[in-house]
Amino acid sequence: MAKSALLVLLGRVIGAELSWLTLLSTALAVAVVSWVVYYAFLSPLARVPGPFICRILPAYLHPSLHNGSHYLWVTEMHRQYGPIVRIGHEAVTVTDRTSIREIYQNYTFIKASKWYRGIDQFAQGMFTTPHASVHKQRHRQMEPTFSRRSIHEMEGLILEFGSASLATTLARQCTAEAAVSGDAYDKAGVEVDMYTVLSHGTLDAITRLAFGRSV
Repeated sequence: MAKSALLVLLGRVIGAELSWLTLLSTALAVAVVSWVVYYAFLSPLARVPGPFICRILPAYLHPSLHNGSHYLWVTEMHRQYGPIVRIGHEAVTVTDRTSIREIYQNYTFIKASKWYRGIDQFAQGMFTTPHASVHKQRHRQMEPTFSRRSIHEMEGLILEFGSASLATTLARQCTAEAAVSGDAYDKAGVEVDMYTVLSHGTLDAITRLAFGRSV
């Protein structure tokens, strides 16, 4: 009798566990199917062209983001699908000039604030605010600096303190390295820390434009 009761109790426990597992599995399956159906066919981005897998998976899961080839992959996607491509369940990349202007210049375009979190630690600026009123105020203050005429005037300074200075620095470093090794750098080749050289060249151009002199 006791053995029979124990078996009945054990059967109920196992049955309950199986019921919970069945319920959990069913709920998980429904959630996955709902996710796929919504993002693949019902989402506002459903008609944006792109690989099917990109319709249902977040963009940050793509391997190209982790091996340094993302820009190559995005370029290939635009070649296959056109100027507007869906690269994630909530991510779109755009190369169409009209669409870019609509997104970045139209004050009525609603920008989700979540995309600006993490880059607005100090205060909201023109590049970090999702609010049209704040952006309009900051844009009005900075507009003269970035006008077509002003940018055209900057070109000579950028070439002088950016590109020309960079070329001079590279030639000097290559010559010095070749002198140490005893070989001509155009034949033997030398190693140059491009990260440092490019960083210094960029800083020279920016400080010259911002403060009137290179640091």
